[in-house]
Amino acid sequence: AARGSAAAGGDCPVCYEPLGPDALSFECEHRLCARCGEAMAAVEAARATASVTRRGVLCRCPLCRSRARLAVEIAPGAA
Repeated sequence: AARGSAAAGGDCPVCYEPLGPDALSFECEHRLCARCGEAMAAVEAARATASVTRRGVLCRCPLCRSRARLAVEIAPGAA
């Protein structure tokens, strides 16, 4: 997922807050606000079966379930 690659606008489909310039864009073109994207990545990183690499955390889009890597910083010990 890319950060800020799409024009800001609309609402986050998770928290319904307006999307800002730091919104995360999935390859499927769906977007999340940075706060929801980071929270989702942290939850996925905490799972024993999560795929966490330097490129990010493998997550699924909450709308269409397509896979994408969220490039967010995970606190040490969270993965």
